[in-house]
Amino acid sequence: MTGEEPPIGRVIKTIKRAIGASNKICSESDGGLRIRSAHLTLKVIAIRDPDSAVAIRVPSVDVGVKDLKLLTHTVDIGVVPPDAPDAEDFSSALVEGVNAVKAALAETDQFLVTGSTVTFSFAVDKNGEVLLGDNNDLSAAVTHSLALTLVPVVAC
Repeated sequence: MTGEEPPIGRVIKTIKRAIGASNKICSESDGGLRIRSAHLTLKVIAIRDPDSAVAIRVPSVDVGVKDLKLLTHTVDIGVVPPDAPDAEDFSSALVEGVNAVKAALAETDQFLVTGSTVTFSFAVDKNGEVLLGDNNDLSAAVTHSLALTLVPVVAC
């Protein structure tokens, strides 16, 4: 362990901010799709802090898979974002990835998209930021998954 693994709460907050930011954007270029629900699966580790409390942390990219064979636990979380998110502007690889999928689905020509599920595999850095693999070698990293259900919005 590096001692710099981010707390689980920080990672969850980052993902919730990315979902909110992605849902804030609604246009014809993204097919008018929004995230209806998300299912997050995190591999976590339990570390005893100096004050003797157990802390649940998410392994960062600095920790290889081989180092965690017997130490990981799994946390599954399902969330539904608010209908009218009062989201802040937030830029991240995850927001860019979601928006790229939404744009690709908007190009289905005369087909009506009634719903879609996209699952991202990702790693986190020591700050709790999501890494999708863009320019990062994540082959030895502990990976997590985020499944997003996209649905059309009646009006943007």
